[in-house]
Amino acid sequence: MPPAPLADRSGDLVAGVPLAAYEWRSLLSHDMGTLTAAFHAFRSRGAASVVLDISEVADISEGTTLSQRAAIDREFRGRLRTYVQHAEDAGLTVAAVAGSPNWISSAARYINGIVVAFVASYNAAAPARRTMTGLHVDLEPWATDAWPTEAAALTADLLATVAFIGERVRALPRASRVPITVTMPFWLDGTAVPERIDFQGTSMSPTGHVMRLLARSDGPRNALAIMAYRDRTDGPDGSIALLSDEFALVRAHAGRVGILIAQELTDVLPSKITFHQEGLPALIAATRRLTGAYGSEPAFEGFIINDMQAVARRL
Repeated sequence: MPPAPLADRSGDLVAGVPLAAYEWRSLLSHDMGTLTAAFHAFRSRGAASVVLDISEVADISEGTTLSQRAAIDREFRGRLRTYVQHAEDAGLTVAAVAGSPNWISSAARYINGIVVAFVASYNAAAPARRTMTGLHVDLEPWATDAWPTEAAALTADLLATVAFIGERVRALPRASRVPITVTMPFWLDGTAVPERIDFQGTSMSPTGHVMRLLARSDGPRNALAIMAYRDRTDGPDGSIALLSDEFALVRAHAGRVGILIAQELTDVLPSKITFHQEGLPALIAATRRLTGAYGSEPAFEGFIINDMQAVARRL
């Protein structure tokens, strides 16, 4: 379990509500001294965890020789151990994130299995409290040029991939399983094309399908990270309204699926989807209002910010 956030203070997260941030920078580029200062500062604002991109593990299997692959693997695992140690020493847990739109195709879907196996093997070799606490799956086919004309087919591939990942996790010994969190935009809840899709004999919204695929009673609770990217909480286009369908959908799964609310801090357009201009205090204030709206929901699991680099610049 993640450590409890620090006491409620002005400008910090509501006490007891987990806060995380995505870390997309390559492990090979990290300055651990700089990281340590950022970890402690992030923790002091009430944060609980960092979600580190490990997509590079897919490249390890592409080395030209066995010895080359083994050397790359050793270096990557060593850097990962150091990263996790620095985070843990600051009071933060570390989860993994990996994915690419290309990984949902039938030809490349196996890569997701490589990532699941890597997390399991890393955790098996790690000392107590130095393990990765979960795996976030960030596939995002809606970000590709093909989405406007191939949304239905890409959604079907996405769902098949989520099902595949679930199968790979369930094939692990129970002690090796970690919770899976799948990233989804708020608008795939039946309010945008494709509104519904047939998959495994059932017709429902893409988000509804993902919740159904993640709803398990034989392991840790899985979750969705819903990208409710808005720089305001109120009104029909505010994040509170945009999340209402997700929380309505998840109630059907009786606490077996969680929802992590994702918020944006990086410099992206349109400006309404990010707190880049307003800053970290405004984002934290929004988490307070969102907690007021959804904090009592059994599925509510807190917040995740995109991304740690943007957070570190503002701490």
